Amino acid sequence: MKKIAIFLLFAIHLSPSLAREKDDDLAYRAFEEGRAAYSVADYTQAVAHFERACDQALIFTSAYYIWLGTACERAYDADPNAPIDLLRKGADAYRIARDREQDPDVIYEQGRLSVKYAMARANFALDREHTRQPSPLRSPPLALRDTTQIDTRFHPAMIDTLHRIWGVAEGGLREIWTAVLVREQKELVYTSPQRAGMSDTLQAYLSVYIENSLNLIETAAQVNFEGIEPDFYIPKIAAASARGALGDNPDWFEQVLAAARFDGGYNMRCAILRLKGLRHSEEEETDPAIRAMQRALIYARSDTSRAALYLDMAFTAYRDDLAQAVAFAQQAYRHNRYEPRVCDTYGGLSLSLASVKLKEGAYREVISAIYPVTTFGWQDRGEALITLAHAYLNSDLQDVGMRAYLAAEHAYRIAPDQYWREFHRIAKSQGHYAQARQLEEKHNPNLVSEQGDPSP
Repeated sequence: MKKIAIFLLFAIHLSPSLAREKDDDLAYRAFEEGRAAYSVADYTQAVAHFERACDQALIFTSAYYIWLGTACERAYDADPNAPIDLLRKGADAYRIARDREQDPDVIYEQGRLSVKYAMARANFALDREHTRQPSPLRSPPLALRDTTQIDTRFHPAMIDTLHRIWGVAEGGLREIWTAVLVREQKELVYTSPQRAGMSDTLQAYLSVYIENSLNLIETAAQVNFEGIEPDFYIPKIAAASARGALGDNPDWFEQVLAAARFDGGYNMRCAILRLKGLRHSEEEETDPAIRAMQRALIYARSDTSRAALYLDMAFTAYRDDLAQAVAFAQQAYRHNRYEPRVCDTYGGLSLSLASVKLKEGAYREVISAIYPVTTFGWQDRGEALITLAHAYLNSDLQDVGMRAYLAAEHAYRIAPDQYWREFHRIAKSQGHYAQARQLEEKHNPNLVSEQGDPSP
């Protein structure tokens, strides 16, 4: 070792250019050039300058590595043809900075970029496996991927590759979780006890941890969760969601928490696909939403959960296809006919469809749509019965008069004050004059004195 050291000193003495490789002034100049390139969105040049600053600095400066990590990610995001290894380089830069100072922001960025790199690598490998052809350098964002119809038969070597990639992703998730704990500790120490909630920064940490956990599970779903047990993530996802719900923007966290608890809890296969479907639904992407929820049905363990999934599909389909929405709601009712929300949704959608068909004069279709929801109790059952009565009266079916009378009578029994006029009109039209007279005397005595005997 002594001989090697002497040789290096001798080499430096002979080579002034080698001696100048480590120079803080040169490093700072490269850093400033990197910032200038970054400010004009020339991220590739910025990466080169920041790398030179890191290499030339005699005194370790964490800012050089932090800027390098940030520039690497920006360069990757800005260029569709950028190599995935840019993300690895960025994560490595954050790791070096993190080793010198345990700042939660640096820990968080290292973890987040590690997961992003692993997910990009996983998507690249999966794309290549699915197509069996060379893939482009970049894969589409996770949000645009369709994992509802995927062949899960992969070569063992592919599975081994994915295991290693997921190991990187899981390591990144642990770093984000560490950042959450460190940040929360700091907030407990430095924040006044009177201040409720949490900082936007901590809420962002929690959000990113949850989002990346869900992305990892979703990507793993493409190989039938081989090597990843999704239920393992539920405790931390639930804890992060419960903590995030205490902040200023609780809605998303509450939605994730409800998803994690779906189907009795500890069924992340079903939960993640349902959550994916709900996200597509919120973005008005009907077909992907329904496909994701249909796949969630495969993993659902209870009829109550299946009914809830069918309701989700009904609400999603309602925007584009009312008849399909009714069909989904009917499936929900078949799985859980004792839940008021299920009954009200099935009934309400059927009533909407029947009203449309009534205006079109398609009376048989009205009867087909509305009759099933008149056989059980729900909030607008009376309105459904009156709609059924009108459809009967206008249809070409047999005994329509009696059927209409019975439907209107049933509606009247549900809400006498609301439906007596409709029942009165139908009863009178069918020759039930005694019934019509009783209704008048009970609900509008003045009508009897004005019109006299209601009989012909």
